[in-house]
Amino acid sequence: MGLFKNFTIKSGDAASVPLSPSFIKNDMGGNPITSEVNIWPSPTGQVRASTVVASSVLDSIHPYKIPISAQIPTSNPVLSTGNGIGTGLSIITTISDFTITQAYVNQVGNNYAPGDILQFDVNNAIDGAVVQSMEGFFVGDGNITGTLVTDASTKTFTPTGGSGSGFQCSFRVQISDGKEKIEAFTLIDAGTKYVVGDKLNFLNGQGQNFTWTLTANSIVILGSATITFELAESNFVDADLSIQYTLQPGEISTMRASKFTTNQVTDTKFLTMVNKTT
Repeated sequence: MGLFKNFTIKSGDAASVPLSPSFIKNDMGGNPITSEVNIWPSPTGQVRASTVVASSVLDSIHPYKIPISAQIPTSNPVLSTGNGIGTGLSIITTISDFTITQAYVNQVGNNYAPGDILQFDVNNAIDGAVVQSMEGFFVGDGNITGTLVTDASTKTFTPTGGSGSGFQCSFRVQISDGKEKIEAFTLIDAGTKYVVGDKLNFLNGQGQNFTWTLTANSIVILGSATITFELAESNFVDADLSIQYTLQPGEISTMRASKFTTNQVTDTKFLTMVNKTT
């Protein structure tokens, strides 16, 4: 058994303060009660509150890698929680080099707790990148037009053209089966934002003079990603967290209250318990 005390309060009364931070129970029979509750911070995960705008949200995500190299900052509403009862949180993220580099709380939501596992989708994250090897390509094979020049040395190429940027590779050109073919291909940087049909021009003074047309097999489309992170104590105000909390008839709160009020205009009965009963 816990330590019990009855409170009868109504809107406009001073905040009620239990003997110690206590669970509260709706003792009004058939009527739900909406209360303004100042909760008691707890390292045991009993805290229910709103998250705050804090860079520590990033600490919960970093350094997990994601299949997206860059992203315009966008609001990402939380789709679900693995546990807990919180709703309404959204954050704004920035992605660079496959890592979330910024994560700010945009809408704090309510009723979250330390230890809640949250998931959200990164939106607007389509990002084309060159991935296919050019090994063995030759003029006239459908991908290469222009002139390949035999060169025994391997050189680095940064072609121009196309929708994207950053693609870089190295290769040499040798005769095989009577044709100049690209050999010893190495992908240095896949680049970003390339699309099917882009024409990459290898005319950069490295001894070659040809155009590579990107096909669906030449690039990968990096779609949206689902991110998971865990709320920590540092994501919450560490004193006098105030939230609105609705208790159904006979319902016991999932957190301990250090003080509470009600918005009911008539006398409202609460029962407080220092510890839950079994």
